[in-house]
Amino acid sequence: WGSASADFTAARGALERLDAPPALPPLLADVVRNPDLARWATELAAREAAIGLERARAVPDVAIGAGPRYLSDTDEVALVFEVWVPLPVFDRNQGAIGAAEADLARSDAERRAADAGVRSALARAHASLTAAYERAAELRDRMLPAAESVRAGVESAYRQGALGSLDVLDAQRTAFELRDEYLAALGDYHRARIDVERLAGAAAPSSLGDDHP
Repeated sequence: WGSASADFTAARGALERLDAPPALPPLLADVVRNPDLARWATELAAREAAIGLERARAVPDVAIGAGPRYLSDTDEVALVFEVWVPLPVFDRNQGAIGAAEADLARSDAERRAADAGVRSALARAHASLTAAYERAAELRDRMLPAAESVRAGVESAYRQGALGSLDVLDAQRTAFELRDEYLAALGDYHRARIDVERLAGAAAPSSLGDDHP
């Protein structure tokens, strides 16, 4: 909630809210917003800056001087300019430049590995989200109504003396077990949804619908 302490007294959820999962391609397209990947832009920029710095150090410093000089033969005073240019024959800072370039290549390889890892994890989380959604929707829309209908019919038949109490208990147990399974499927759905949001970064909330409790 963006605070070090709670500024509310209660939190309300919507466990039975089921939103169809978004398509995977748009989530993968925006995966660069994942914090684990976004940091690599800064990392690679720093590595490139280090290469530039080492290359700059390979350029010799040019020194310029000026001053008067008295010419005794003609009793004249001349202004003399001097330029010093060191010749980096043996040391052009190639070692440091090579090390900086190797650091950049290593960082880029690590970034690509991190990108592949996040995309793979997002695909798995999306598959889990889709499976949990389909299971919860199946239980909600078909299996639970059917079990409740059977339970109601058995209880009605029991009241009319057509069925015994064991039949009622069996129908009730089936309905309760399916209800428990439905709640478990809802929990799986919301956990998978959180994983997808985390891996998809800032793009996930808008892709997955409006704000959720």
